[in-house]
Amino acid sequence: MAFPEDVRFGLRMWARNPGFVAVAVSALALGIGANATVFSITDGVLFKGMPFDSNERVLYLATKNLNKGERRSGVSWLDFRDWQAQSKSFQGMAASIGLNANVSDKNGPPEHYQASQIIPNAFRVIGQKPALGRDFSDADGQAGAPPVALLGYGMWETRYGRNPDIVGRIIRINDTQTTVVGVMPKGFTFPGSTEFWVPLIPSTSPSGGMDKRETRNLFAFGRMRDGVTAKSAALEMETIARNLERAYPATNHGIAPVVHTFSEENNGEQLVSVLTALMGAVGFVLLMKARPIRCSADPASPITTSLWRRRPGSPNDSTCSSGRSSTTSSTGCSSDNRIRALPRRRTRRPDLSLRRLTSRERFS
Repeated sequence: MAFPEDVRFGLRMWARNPGFVAVAVSALALGIGANATVFSITDGVLFKGMPFDSNERVLYLATKNLNKGERRSGVSWLDFRDWQAQSKSFQGMAASIGLNANVSDKNGPPEHYQASQIIPNAFRVIGQKPALGRDFSDADGQAGAPPVALLGYGMWETRYGRNPDIVGRIIRINDTQTTVVGVMPKGFTFPGSTEFWVPLIPSTSPSGGMDKRETRNLFAFGRMRDGVTAKSAALEMETIARNLERAYPATNHGIAPVVHTFSEENNGEQLVSVLTALMGAVGFVLLMKARPIRCSADPASPITTSLWRRRPGSPNDSTCSSGRSSTTSSTGCSSDNRIRALPRRRTRRPDLSLRRLTSRERFS
């Protein structure tokens, strides 16, 4: 019956000290709300920012020209092929480039869409699979391969009414007869706001410049091998960049790699540092809250003097203080975190009163 007694005792203390209890409850509510908010923001920004499997294992890859003070630039096709051949830190690399495309077929008038040309292994690198149909194969990226496309869920829904028979249908993309081989999952638009994808074939890409090392227009990314860290991958990419600079000084002098997570790229390193620090602070606060309740040894403690008055059946005025009286327990906390009062030791006080002795008692 200890729990009902504790509930009644707590209600009595609440009624006796409503102001103190209101402040304590408000502080707890604000703390819990702040913790939940920080956790939600950090989780959404740092851990669920990109539609990848094992988000932290996929790195953003780019270049910057140190001679011009550039912060960021793309990657040339020839440099990318050298990265693929020389890097040991990545189990897979992929690249893409934007494409403005007009789509026309019997389902409606021609419409303009934002598309991406991607290397056929791109979705395997980030761990995504089509919701309908199949992924691109390596053969789809070879010169002379039949044109194919993967539709985004939004395009499939708005233009084709989510018709499952879309797989295998031929549509016209920029006057090229193209076979639809699949549909990507709902909400997936990577990179950027892509509405459909076609394989990147360098020799026939409408973007052009694929045979020039100085044309840096590709968006690249890669998945690290197990056991590889982002720091070690960045060091390896710097070594490869120095090798390319020595091999091609005319086009690669001062060209350095940029290697970091997509969270750092999209949110900035400063914001990531701030959110990481907040995450650590929240974790520390939760650890402090998770500690067992201890009694204050200070008899003047606000909690001691305000809440822990005499409980029914307790001989003490404060069951959780030491030092107020030599007869009070030095610690009033039991193993189940309930404060119990120890009985006061009864000591016989000496009779200090003096009385006059009789003459017989005096000389006996």
